[in-house]
Amino acid sequence: MRTDCGGEVELLEALTSGRWPDACTPELREHVTTCQSCADLVEVVLALTRDHADLARTAPVPSPAIVWWRAQMRARREAAEAASRPITVVQGLALASAIAVLLATAGAAFAFFEGTLPTMQSLLETAKTFVPASSTEPLLTPHTVTIAMLIAAWVIAVPLVAYFACADD
Repeated sequence: MRTDCGGEVELLEALTSGRWPDACTPELREHVTTCQSCADLVEVVLALTRDHADLARTAPVPSPAIVWWRAQMRARREAAEAASRPITVVQGLALASAIAVLLATAGAAFAFFEGTLPTMQSLLETAKTFVPASSTEPLLTPHTVTIAMLIAAWVIAVPLVAYFACADD
């Protein structure tokens, strides 16, 4: 179980700044001899510091050609990202505009089909005379015919829009 010690913060500061044990106060050194938690902290931090220094001395340094090549690749990648930002914004605006045009077209089509409801009503009444009433009553209403026409227009329009959007020309 770990207990927090009041001198732990000061000790850690002395260890990380390189003041331990010569440049720190005698009270702190005395405290470390009496406090097991602080003694463990000194042992762990000194071991980690030694390992860090050993690894820093033996770390392979890449050749200047590799460092230059990586810097060039990073600069090219950052330039490409900077150049593509305005294109992304324009694509987003084009998508929003296309959705707005699609919604406006759907609204106009719905208004057109709503205006033709009386004509469709008479056509439906004529169609009902040829089909038994029990099978067509819930299906052949002006609203369901309007919705069916909008769905048919959608089924025709979506592949055309996708084709023209994906064409490379």
